[in-house]
Amino acid sequence: MRFLVDKGRLRADIFLARCLTISRSLAQSYFKKGCVLFQGTKINASFYLKKGDFLEFLEPDLLVKKDDDVRDDVPALSLLYEDEALLIVNKPAGLLVHAARDRSRPTLVDLLLAYGCSLSKGISSERPGIVHRLDADTEGLMVVTKTDSVQTHLADQFKSRTVLKSYYAMVYGNVLQDHRVLNYAIARHPKHGHLRCVSRHGRPAETTVSVLSRFNTKTLLDLQPKTGRTHQLRVHLSAIGHAIIGDPFYSKYSGSGQLLQAYSLSFIHPIFKKRYCFVLPLSDRLVGTC
Repeated sequence: MRFLVDKGRLRADIFLARCLTISRSLAQSYFKKGCVLFQGTKINASFYLKKGDFLEFLEPDLLVKKDDDVRDDVPALSLLYEDEALLIVNKPAGLLVHAARDRSRPTLVDLLLAYGCSLSKGISSERPGIVHRLDADTEGLMVVTKTDSVQTHLADQFKSRTVLKSYYAMVYGNVLQDHRVLNYAIARHPKHGHLRCVSRHGRPAETTVSVLSRFNTKTLLDLQPKTGRTHQLRVHLSAIGHAIIGDPFYSKYSGSGQLLQAYSLSFIHPIFKKRYCFVLPLSDRLVGTC
């Protein structure tokens, strides 16, 4: 449900209580559960709204809970947005998007189907609704489609590069250049087929890198990939000597999962024909290293 603020400057919990005709304490509990969004991002009850703003309310059941078959070490999902065409999911780190060789691990698809989401057929029976991917150890925003026509429309947008994506990454070392564009072609690794490497025989790949904060031994970066090659950000950063912290494959240091977050996702809605943009705050995993 979406509610339009039609007057004044008002606390979000007071506004929601009025819209739903509930007590303020109950409204505040919805904020704690992550049921209230502003511009696709969870907000606190004390957030102030102004005239013309929209507040989004997700029924508590829209927060995806793990079923009994999902291991305890896999975080629950949260749906940031849903309509008749698509879902916006904040995928946690450690969760596969779809089935791989290790079928003992639950996937994003498994959780969505267990929740009862209606998904498009996808490119295979194991990938319903999936139009793009994040690595298992990368967290952040994904769009999942409900119908085949919507999936085709979004797939065309990804192909034409009109979908805009931004990432936060915490990398090893002090990145000296404030802003640069990396243009390194990427190919499949000659010895390890599941990995990628920089190669003049590879496919063109471009990433814009901007420094957000430096911490001497590490740097927080904003990344904007123009292309979407497999492992592109991880390979590019490793190639310039600043691998993502925790990357188990592209860093010379041992790690259990890279500190990489897809924090912004923008596309033209296939039905409403307007550009939608969803943004997440810096994740606790990355904040904890600042």
